[in-house]
Amino acid sequence: MWELDALRGLALAGVLLVNVEHLVGREHDNDGTHVDPIARFLDLTALESFFSLFAFLFGASFALVAARTDKPYVVLGRRCAFLIPVGLLHQVLMPGEALFWFGVWGALVLLPLVRAHVWQLLLLGALALIFGFAAGGEFMLIPGLFALGSAFARLGLLERAIRAPELGAFFAASVPFSLIFVWWDAHSASDAVMSASGLAGAVTYGTGFLLLLRTRCGSALRAFFVPLGLLSVTNYVSASVLAVAVAAILPLPGFWSLMVLSTAILGVQWWWSQWILSKWRFGPVEWAWRATTWWTLRPART
Repeated sequence: MWELDALRGLALAGVLLVNVEHLVGREHDNDGTHVDPIARFLDLTALESFFSLFAFLFGASFALVAARTDKPYVVLGRRCAFLIPVGLLHQVLMPGEALFWFGVWGALVLLPLVRAHVWQLLLLGALALIFGFAAGGEFMLIPGLFALGSAFARLGLLERAIRAPELGAFFAASVPFSLIFVWWDAHSASDAVMSASGLAGAVTYGTGFLLLLRTRCGSALRAFFVPLGLLSVTNYVSASVLAVAVAAILPLPGFWSLMVLSTAILGVQWWWSQWILSKWRFGPVEWAWRATTWWTLRPART
């Protein structure tokens, strides 16, 4: 489903947008005295939303891969194992990055539940989210998002949602919840509230984006976000390399220069994603990931 690739590209772009300050070691202060209003707006509306969407989609991809093999524990074990050293290397540039934790939580949570009934996955996912909120959110939400994403994929709910005529009503219902949580987050210092706001935002952004894909601008959105999504891991890692390299060479005096930098990085990544996909079937990291997952060297040329 190309829509899932587009959603993954959207999540990737959002993660870069909110992480670029952390990448270059220039996070704005949070005491309310010198924070750019747009930076504060992004904190409230996007800080955890795109990460939550990214984690949910990873859980869904886990289930889709499991459905293609009769040896899911072996195949998916290798899939998780690949992410751990890649994530550790990536942490040199971006401490606190996600790939390491995706590999760890995938092995600890999703792998043992490969054969679990889908309703058990839903229940455990909901319970894991509640525990994640209580534990302070952020990376503690990954197990619940993984389980729910996997359950949604196994039930076919993602494909149904993409095609469902009721998607607009679901999006409209999610908006007030997101606004309430944003307001609450703005007046609260609770990590749990921030994580809940991010999760509500992920639902709103995801459903709203799927609706936009049905409109006249859908073809343009598809052309931009699908290539980014198909090379999501390559682009996630390379964004850190580009951001750190540029920050070491050029002065970045304020918040807006960082927004220009993140936009430029996305433009470069879209260009090379198009170029790579015109010659090869996968990005370099995706090819290595697939080779490790399936333990075979597949042709990379188109």
